[in-house]
Amino acid sequence: MPLNPPPLIAMNLGLIVQGLKRSDQSRTAEVTFAVDVIAGASSANAQDAIDDFQANFNAQWASIIDTDVTILQPTIKLGDGTSVPYEAIAAGATAVGGDVTAKVPANSAALIKKSTGFGGRFNHGRTYFPFLLDQNSVSENGTVDGATITAINGVAATFLAQLTTDGTAMVIAQKVFNAPLAPHYVTHINMGNPVTSYAIEPLIGTQRRRLGR
Repeated sequence: MPLNPPPLIAMNLGLIVQGLKRSDQSRTAEVTFAVDVIAGASSANAQDAIDDFQANFNAQWASIIDTDVTILQPTIKLGDGTSVPYEAIAAGATAVGGDVTAKVPANSAALIKKSTGFGGRFNHGRTYFPFLLDQNSVSENGTVDGATITAINGVAATFLAQLTTDGTAMVIAQKVFNAPLAPHYVTHINMGNPVTSYAIEPLIGTQRRRLGR
């Protein structure tokens, strides 16, 4: 028996991973999302959900992502209440970013806040989004300029609205750990409240380990 058994994923909860691969870095950055697949948990619905997500993501984000970045085919794990979710890979081809402007390094990225209208740590989240911010849009103290905030917020709002239109509204994935028992691992991933606002933070997020070697 494995030390950490796979978690139970809530019914209709889709866990999406969108890979972003720079041509000069060996590691792939992964941007994650959680969605409520209204159509229900099935293999066909998992495929339909991830295909819709890919079309939406590429339509909204590709034009402002670095041209050195390949937008890989996203994947989904669609929960049915068990530890064996339905899995699918988007059927569309990979895409390439369309912005030739020099970007900040991958360890300094846009932080896009997910708000639900409810308080508490289970009711909000953030997307760490690399390869998005132009070097000239970030000041030396890490502040993102107003024009960039406005532009990204417009893209983020359209992306969020299209997810809902596609029947895959963005939600907060709520991880439940086996704490206080050791070793610590995720036992359940529950479906949280729908995200009602998706907007960039005025300060960049930094993570040292994300800088490629």
